[in-house]
Amino acid sequence: MWAENELVVHESAGVCRIMGVKKMNRPQREYYVLAPLYDKNSTIYIPVDTEQNPLRPVMTRQQALNLIDQLPELTELHFDSMNDEKLRAADILSSGDQLRLAQLTKTMYHIQRRRARSSKNAYATDRGILRQAERLLFGELAVSLELTVDGVQDFISRQLEADVAEA
Repeated sequence: MWAENELVVHESAGVCRIMGVKKMNRPQREYYVLAPLYDKNSTIYIPVDTEQNPLRPVMTRQQALNLIDQLPELTELHFDSMNDEKLRAADILSSGDQLRLAQLTKTMYHIQRRRARSSKNAYATDRGILRQAERLLFGELAVSLELTVDGVQDFISRQLEADVAEA
């Protein structure tokens, strides 16, 4: 059971604070009341006794650093079509798997860079997928590394440059 004020990761809302437990009549059961850290206007209710728990602990600082260290080795995803991209991205975004989220973020970033270099506009779908992946991944990294969300990308760049300098 999660404790009040504990930070958790919700599969689609990202990092949330447990505000407490509330008894509700839909049906009659107890629900966790979650406040997403990066969406101040939202409240999420999750049944306490649900079998498919969409919550997990926030990664530790060491797990976050290990994930960043793995970024250079992550291969880009290949999509057969726009529909394949949408379906697979939706699966990854709802998976809660940080490594797959990082791989998706890297892929979408490179797709946008390639389109920009060839003077083409990025597709709205690609931009939306990248925004959602970054929101989920960078939000959790920010909490784990005690950074602002805006500072995550710079931190990753500095970390990877330091790793290359040490090699």
